[in-house]
Amino acid sequence: HAGAVVRAPNRDDGGTTPCGMEGESAAELVGLLRRATVLAAYRDGPADRKTIVDRADRSRATVYRAEKYLSERELIEKTSDGYRITGAGEAVL
Repeated sequence: HAGAVVRAPNRDDGGTTPCGMEGESAAELVGLLRRATVLAAYRDGPADRKTIVDRADRSRATVYRAEKYLSERELIEKTSDGYRITGAGEAVL
């Protein structure tokens, strides 16, 4: 009814979203989508953080957090030249 408050489900409740995805899977997908621009910036080859900041047009802090998130999921990996996209990272894009 009018004026009703609709609350979003808890991300960690393990329930299903309206599109049928499990709560944790949906949260993971959202996390990847939020970082897709940074991930795509690695397609041009290994790069240091400053280069990725420029390529992705994101703040240094945002790129730092994205690097942490993406490397934990093995979508990028550290090299002597910075980070580079992995095969799994290419598959995600």
